[in-house]
Order: sequence, then C-alpha cells, then structure tokens
Amino acid sequence: MAYATLQDLITRYGEQRLIEMTDRFDPPAEVIDEGVVAKALQDASDRIDGYVRVVYALPLTETPAMLRGLAEDIAFFLLYEEPTDEARKRYTEAVATLRDISAGRVKLPIAQGAESPSRPAVVHVTSQPRRFSRQSMGGL
Repeated sequence: MAYATLQDLITRYGEQRLIEMTDRFDPPAEVIDEGVVAKALQDASDRIDGYVRVVYALPLTETPAMLRGLAEDIAFFLLYEEPTDEARKRYTEAVATLRDISAGRVKLPIAQGAESPSRPAVVHVTSQPRRFSRQSMGGL
C-alpha cells in the first residue's frame, strides 16, 4: 500500500526540486523521473509497513495524514544521492515516530478495530498416537 503519491511530493517539495533530484538523464530531460519517485515511495511504504504491522492489521482501510507525511519524508531522503542535513533530519524523525508507533507509544488516528491482537494467536494441534516407537520396532 502506497502511503504517499507523486503529487503529494510535488505539493510538499515542489516540482523543480523533484526534477533536480530525479532527472538522471544525459542530457537532462527536465522532467520528473516517475519511475525513480515510484521506487522511493514504494520503499518508504515498505519501511512504514514493517513498523506499523507490529500494532495494526495491514492493509489499513484508510491512510492517516501522519503516515502520508512520514512516507513523504522517507521518500524525500531516499531520492537523494547525497542527502542534505535537512533530509537526514526528517528521515531520522520519521523513523523515530515509526518506532514509537511500533512500541505503542503513538496511536494512529484510524477507526477502531484496526489494531492487531497484542499477542500472537495460539495454535493447538491434535494427532494420532505414535504408530512406531522403540518398543514396537524392537525386533527389527
């Protein structure tokens, strides 16, 4: 599940900035490379899922604005070949927030019933009695 879109990144960071970060053509095409952005957004969503699935059942029925912002910050960081201090700071804060979500210190503003059970399910198995044992195979 993608938590943010190309349009979200354009709205937050500006089209020209994204062109500068993603246009890796020679000569420059002066357009956003949507494939590069899609990869960064998917990687960001995968990282978010890794933290969120500890507490919430995935896929979420709605995308909270908080997760959209975190996805934008993570994708923004991933788009850099050499991240700036600003991008690194946003990424670090995003990961810290995800850790808080995973630990239950921060709750997502989503509908009730979306949280995963806090303990894993228990599986009970019943089987037939052993047919072969040391005693039954003693003379073989």
